[in-house]
Amino acid sequence: MSRSTALRPSSCVARLVLGLVLAAPVSAADLVAGADPPGLSRYQDATLVGYGTEPYAELQITRRYDTGPGAREAIAGRVTTAYYRLPAATPLIEAFRNYEAALRSGGFQVTASCRPPECRNGPLSSPHFDEQWSRRQVRFARGMPEGTRYVNDVRRDTHVLVAERRVNGRRQDVTVALFEGPPRYGLEPAGREFDARQFAAVIVVDEAPPALGKVKVYSAQELGAALAAEGRQVLYGLYFDTDSAVLKPESAPQLSEIAQLLKAQSGLSLFVVGHTDSTGSLLANEALSGQRAKSVVNALVAQGVVAGRLTPRGVGPFAPVASNADEQGRALNRRVELVVHR
Repeated sequence: MSRSTALRPSSCVARLVLGLVLAAPVSAADLVAGADPPGLSRYQDATLVGYGTEPYAELQITRRYDTGPGAREAIAGRVTTAYYRLPAATPLIEAFRNYEAALRSGGFQVTASCRPPECRNGPLSSPHFDEQWSRRQVRFARGMPEGTRYVNDVRRDTHVLVAERRVNGRRQDVTVALFEGPPRYGLEPAGREFDARQFAAVIVVDEAPPALGKVKVYSAQELGAALAAEGRQVLYGLYFDTDSAVLKPESAPQLSEIAQLLKAQSGLSLFVVGHTDSTGSLLANEALSGQRAKSVVNALVAQGVVAGRLTPRGVGPFAPVASNADEQGRALNRRVELVVHR
């Protein structure tokens, strides 16, 4: 889409410009420091009120608003999240049509969308849609409620678009939620400017491979020495998808070394302890950490280790080894530990 086409007043995408390079200038009226997501400008005259970037994260992108196979798909890479306050009295259907037209014009395929009233019983009631927003790291303007509830607790006149395209052989995914902020959030003077206003929340994921070489697979000998000296060993070579307790194939080398150790030391018994970061609900994290520990035990039993020598436990976020305030710390807290069971 050319610049002249995007800015023609008669164009259906006159209020939104989308392209690889072209982007609207950052407004001096923005209430938080940030920038428009790569490839996607803000709605005309919108104000940035929330912003965050994650150098590498994995999201479960909605493909359909149900719980069947293929309803969501994982994509990992750089994640940019932006919240905008739209101009006063902006009809959300107009914003929806602008985003939809601009995405299609920019080479995106719209893979899922909804408008009232189907959004209410679709994405807004879907746990994985909630997780997609609640796990983002966003700085909000003073007075604007933080957290996912500003998208997911709103049930009035909400519109959602999900789209994807290929750029230089890699996927780029966009999720847009358009909603009206209810007056109940503006109880303090600092928040009154957000009362009953229309908002756009945008997540853009630019697919990219992770920076590898940061995790060590401990050999059976190294594991044995650490357990003898310290009584415990932290493992980062066991991999799971976000919110999943299924071990990924790249966990095989570390699992093999643990199995070799246990076979070589027949008198050794271990607690297998799962840990999570503090993102999401406490109960869900406790359950997830326990399920991951059980998955590790099951994988070792499948390699010939006697089940009675392994005791799985999950402690959720209760034993962090780093701050949960940034992604680097959260990554360290998501781990499995082996603890000698005397």
